[in-house]
Amino acid sequence: MTKVVYGKTYDRFFLEMSGHALPSESDTETEETEKSPECTAVCAALSILAVSCAEMLEEMDGSGQFSSCSITLEDGYALFDVTPGDDESAGKTEVVFDVLIGGINYLEENYPEFVVIE
Repeated sequence: MTKVVYGKTYDRFFLEMSGHALPSESDTETEETEKSPECTAVCAALSILAVSCAEMLEEMDGSGQFSSCSITLEDGYALFDVTPGDDESAGKTEVVFDVLIGGINYLEENYPEFVVIE
C-alpha cells in the first residue's frame, strides 16, 4: 500500500509518499494480486505523478522561486518539502500540488486497497 501524507501552511508545502501500490499486509491477497494489471497501473500512475511534480518543482527552484526546496525520489518513496519565496511563487506551487494531490485523490477513491491519504 502507498501511504500519502500531505500538508500545507501559509508558506510551506509538504507531501510524502511511501510504499509500493500493493495490497495492504492485512489483506489476504495472493501474490497474483500483487502482479495484477490494476496494481501495476496504480504504481505507474503514482510514479508519473511524482516524477512530473519533481520536474516542475525543480524547474521552479532553478529559477529562484523557492526559499527552500527539498525533493527526494527513491524506489517506493517520494518527498516534496517546498517553501516558496513570494506570493506569486506560492500560487504557482499550489497549482502543482493541487494537480499532484488531485491525481492521488482519484487513485485513492478508485483503488483504496492500493493508496491511502493520511
